[in-house]
This record gives sequence, structure tokens and C-alpha cells, in this order.
Amino acid sequence: MNSSASDTPRHKMAAWKHAPFDRFMDYTRQVHRLFHLTVHGIQILTTHDKLIEALVKYDDVVGGQNPTEAPSESGEASPDARIEAAREEAAFARREAESDFHRLRAHTLLDLWGALEVLVEDIVVAWLGNVPELLDSEEVARVRVPLGEFQRLDDEERLRFLARELRDKRTNLKAGSTRFEMMLAVVGLDGKVEEPLRRDLFEANQVRNVIAHRGGIADRQLLKACPWMSLRPGQPVPLGRAESNRYEMAVLNYVMTVLNRIRAADNLPPI
Repeated sequence: MNSSASDTPRHKMAAWKHAPFDRFMDYTRQVHRLFHLTVHGIQILTTHDKLIEALVKYDDVVGGQNPTEAPSESGEASPDARIEAAREEAAFARREAESDFHRLRAHTLLDLWGALEVLVEDIVVAWLGNVPELLDSEEVARVRVPLGEFQRLDDEERLRFLARELRDKRTNLKAGSTRFEMMLAVVGLDGKVEEPLRRDLFEANQVRNVIAHRGGIADRQLLKACPWMSLRPGQPVPLGRAESNRYEMAVLNYVMTVLNRIRAADNLPPI
């Protein structure tokens, strides 16, 4: 972002307001870096067996070693065993590449959705801790807590306990942006979510649930929730580059939507 008058300290959000977003973005960068590093490593392994075969052949012809000899006393595998292991690894790597890294994309979606859930909780905790009048609200006052356990917690743990109790009370059986909006409403940060974004978030949430609880296989619950996906029960849920990019952009766009609500309340321009 170019430097401007809006970047001066007096025009910036308070540190406690943007801290949850900083943590989310740092984690998201790590998730993406791990994804790309893993993809690169798998692509290298697709031809790993050819390299091992060539090295073993070189040792056999030039080095005078017997490729079928038993493992040495040091425990090193025999050349035949090394070749077979390399072939298995390469075959697995090729299947992953041919599937457009479906499993890796599934794990990335689980990671990002979990990070979004943590972000919303962190926002609520930050507001409860820095805007004391929120603790006097009727909804917070209705939360029942075991006094002994509550007293043993430190200040942040108490706020997090309250946030999770409110989440469980308010968002039971809710999904997508609706779940997050009901939590953000506790601290006055809820607002409008445009329909395309709302639908993509809802679909991402449903696919995430199928990955986590059904091994990525479509069930009737998913079909009922997302009939536009045109799937059959028992069919693997598609999660290629197009789907994973759409879900990731939905998560990031929603995060920017919430951040811009806070900036608007502080009379700051949107990002």
C-alpha cells in the first residue's frame, strides 16, 4: 500500500483491533507457503524412481556392487528395496498430481476454516476485553458459568470462556457466515454479507464438514444443504484448483468485510 495521510498513526486502527487480523493473515501465509512447498516436493517425487534406478544402475556397473545384495550391517536397504520404495513413492506422487492435489487442498480448506473460526473468537474476546460496557449487556449477563472454575482462570481465559459460551448458545446448528455473524453481533460488528459471498462461505463450510466427518464423500446432508453442487450420495466431493480457490477467496473476502466494518466505525477508508 502506498504511503498517504491515511497511514499516519492517528488514522490507524488501535493495535488491539487489528491484532486478531494480523494473526489470521500470518497463519494464512504459512498455510499457503506449506501448500506450495508440498506441491513442489510431490512434483519432484513423481520422477524420483527413475533417479534411484539410475543411481543404483551406476553403482552396479561402475562401482561393482551387486544390486541384489542383502542390507548391510549398518541397516541400509538393498538396492532392490530402494528401487521398489522409490517406485511406490513416485506412483503415489503421480496420483496426487493427477488429482490436482485433492488431499492437500482438503487439508488447506480445513486449516483456513479453522483459522476463520479462531479469528471470529479472537475478535469477540478483544472487544469484550477492551470495551467494558459490552460485559454489562443482557446477553452476557445471562451466561451461566461455574463460579469455582471461572475464578481459577486469568482475565483472557475468562473472556475466552464467555466467548465460547456465547458461541455455543447463539450459533448451535448454524453454518457459514450466519454462524459468524451471530457471534459478531454480540460485540456489534455484524452486518450485511452479499449473497454470492454468503453462498460460497456456506458451501465451503459444508464441504469442510464432509471432509472432516465423511472423508470427503458426499452424503444426503450435503446434497440437501447445497443442491446446486449436483452430486450423488457416495460421490467424492470435487476439490480441484477452481473450487479451492473459490473457497479460499470467500474466506479472505469475508475477513476483509469484517475488517472494513471496523474501519468504517473508526472513520477509516475501506481496504
